[in-house]
Amino acid sequence: MVTGFLVLLISISIYFFWVERELFTSTIYIEKERFETTLRSIGDGVIVTDTAANITFINDVAVNLTGWPASQALGHRFSDVFRIIDEHTRTPISSPIEAALQTDQIKYLTNHTVLIRRDGSEITIADSAVPIHDKAGRISGVVLAFRDVTQITQTTDHLNQKVIELSNLQRALLNVNDDLKQDIAAREKIEGQLRQLSTVVQQAPISIVITDINGTILYTNPFFSQVTGYLAAEAVGQNPRLLKSGETSSEGYKELWETITAGKIWEGEFHNKRKDGSLFWEHAYISPVFNNDGKIINFVGIKEDVTAKKQADEELKRLYQIKSEFTSAVSHELRTPLASVKEGISLVLDETAGPLGDNQKKYLAVAKRNIDRLHRLINDVLDFSKLESGRMSMNSQPGDLVKTVNDVYLFHQKLFQNKQLYLKLEATPNLPVIAFDEDRISQVVHNLLGNALKFTDQGGVIISIMPDSWNQGIKVCVADSGLGMPAEDLPKLFGKYIQLGGATGRHVGGTGLGLAISKQIIEQHGGKIWVESELGKGSKFWFTIPGQATKE
Repeated sequence: MVTGFLVLLISISIYFFWVERELFTSTIYIEKERFETTLRSIGDGVIVTDTAANITFINDVAVNLTGWPASQALGHRFSDVFRIIDEHTRTPISSPIEAALQTDQIKYLTNHTVLIRRDGSEITIADSAVPIHDKAGRISGVVLAFRDVTQITQTTDHLNQKVIELSNLQRALLNVNDDLKQDIAAREKIEGQLRQLSTVVQQAPISIVITDINGTILYTNPFFSQVTGYLAAEAVGQNPRLLKSGETSSEGYKELWETITAGKIWEGEFHNKRKDGSLFWEHAYISPVFNNDGKIINFVGIKEDVTAKKQADEELKRLYQIKSEFTSAVSHELRTPLASVKEGISLVLDETAGPLGDNQKKYLAVAKRNIDRLHRLINDVLDFSKLESGRMSMNSQPGDLVKTVNDVYLFHQKLFQNKQLYLKLEATPNLPVIAFDEDRISQVVHNLLGNALKFTDQGGVIISIMPDSWNQGIKVCVADSGLGMPAEDLPKLFGKYIQLGGATGRHVGGTGLGLAISKQIIEQHGGKIWVESELGKGSKFWFTIPGQATKE
């Protein structure tokens, strides 16, 4: 009877081990491939951040536009990778990601925004930052989509100049006298300029609309007809309201009109209606055209159909929500049966159900270790999902950080002794009092010591706790004499699903989420975490927690 129960428990353990493998090799990575396939179909640059404005995804277009390789951008602060300034004033522009996180609204960059690429070169861009929400409606991150509009901006400026020239030429033709008729060279020059203007406008791969100062359409180019379904003859003489779908508020149109009549360029999006009744999205630049006296004589609208981009953005948000819900649901479903199996194996190992042979104990111990590993994996996935979506709050209370670290130190002491390694704890007296979540900071120290134990074969580890004068807080260092890491691996170390030990050829298992979770926890405390390492010379992991008061 005991043997039959053992077979059942071992079979269940093997099943859950298989589930673990399938979960990460089949389901999550398939979802990841779906996300990347969706992003590759977008012609715009896409950057995804978490709630701390750290980059969690960057597509190939964004890599090309920013000049940052994906391996170096991931895990970095968004503001480090995406540096933007005003084209005219050269002053920095605030991050649209931060604005979207603070207001929970879609944010667009102002006109004349320049992105400074990593090599120092500059491009003019337009973008939108869209908050991502989890199932409960809370912000879990932001998706930023942006594109290079340098050519469009240049086309707009060129078109404005040509419209002014055309107006001047028309007046010159009206006032031409008999002497001008004899000046064939001047006439040919005028006609050449008119042909050039016509070619630019007619062949432009964007919709171009010219109106008078009252908003009556005077001209539309062929691409306008291709997008809207209205022929030029049907649109001329009408107001651009013929595309109105009712989706844009009257306040939005009022703001547009006030902006362009004040001599400024308006930028924004319309959800317009085609001639056949179908809806489409347009990103528009509408600017006034001035004569030589500085008086507005026309308005020019340059509009791009962004319907496909909008649909891709919505699909991206939907897929992120599905991934979050799936991860949470599967993890919770696995936890309960795992606990039952673990309890059953523990009872049998304790010989509560009868004596066991040596082989039976050995096989059951292997099964229990695998279940413990799967349980830790599930906890890591759940913790990271909560941290990434902002659903994990920190219960920070004033406490003794040295005592918290010492408890973790005592827990690991026997494990280090088993590998004949030393483990030391050094703390500076009279450290500042700081507020922190004891459970979560313990989790960070457990992660750092666990990694140090895996990759240290000789020597040992020293934990140092000292004041941090920079933020009136405390700084902690976990220094090992282990294998170390090459410099090229350090920037991506705190990313998701990063396995340590690749450069050394050693694989020790795990989810690859431990350092990513630690980074999220420390940053939610307002601190920083980083690593100093060199291959063959060990590693030092540092983290800080800010504070205000000082111990008596």
